[in-house]
Amino acid sequence: MWRTSLRLLLMSWSCADVPNTQESAAAPLCAANWCSDGIRLNLRAGNDAWHTGTYAFEFRFGDVTHVCETALPEGFPLFPSMARKLPCRPELQAYFWAATQCEPEHSDGSAGACTSIDSNGGWQLSVILDDETPDALAVRVERDGHVILERSVAPVYQEIRPNGRECGPICMRSQVELRLNE
Repeated sequence: MWRTSLRLLLMSWSCADVPNTQESAAAPLCAANWCSDGIRLNLRAGNDAWHTGTYAFEFRFGDVTHVCETALPEGFPLFPSMARKLPCRPELQAYFWAATQCEPEHSDGSAGACTSIDSNGGWQLSVILDDETPDALAVRVERDGHVILERSVAPVYQEIRPNGRECGPICMRSQVELRLNE
């Protein structure tokens, strides 16, 4: 008797969980991954060797200008596996870390592979701006009071769909690579 009741209970539970195949064929199966809009700027020295001096970095994203200052080589991380955050006004995610070459993010949201460029201390400055997609980016770099880079860029954004082509969210991401010309 208890077996019959259990069998009926399991049958009714499993039948309630079977979706209507006509409806499920039209609706995509979506994961629940998250993403955010944003831009990443990577700045490297022309020969991957930064000159000693006092640096002022000015980053203008749309109408907002951030100024970051540091002395090099003191401002570099202690080890290639570490990152060092630059002090910026207003606050900005700006880090010196080992120079890497990264493939762009794939449209499905998966990250492109990154490999180290120089295991002997080549450093890059990465600036990350999340939740914004500015139309314009301007960079100005001074060393010991002399301008060594001044560039304006119109970022190109790529649509990222981390849960598949037919699923949300949809995020817009850009990566800009710049080099000092010295």
